[in-house]
Amino acid sequence: MMKGYQIILTLLLGSIAFPMFGQSEQIKCDSIYESPETLPQLEQGRKGFQNYILTELAPILSDCHARDSILITSMYPILTIDHEGHVTDVEFIHILASESCKEELRNKILTMEGWIPGKQGETPICCKYPLPINCIYWRE
Repeated sequence: MMKGYQIILTLLLGSIAFPMFGQSEQIKCDSIYESPETLPQLEQGRKGFQNYILTELAPILSDCHARDSILITSMYPILTIDHEGHVTDVEFIHILASESCKEELRNKILTMEGWIPGKQGETPICCKYPLPINCIYWRE
């Protein structure tokens, strides 16, 4: 894999949610739900997400480890996905990483495409989507 590291990942795709209403400067939504009737989902499913982590996020994690000497073993990003399926915000609840590493990861996740938006009834909505990621094992 990247820079001599083999990464094995376990995904715990979240379904935890609570209603939250509000607006952020980065979010183009009047209301943001944390517990929609139908959660957002990636068109490519779990396998597509695993591939995204390996091809898009693993190089950033590897660079962060080399630069900051911090081994990132897990992260808990919460994505805000708008009613059109775009990731409009990412916040990290749990991650042991430098601010520059968090920013690189955040910027990359914001470019993630292929989301089917959450729904309230039949109406697509803006909602939060917790996405716990555990990197179980790193080996040189």
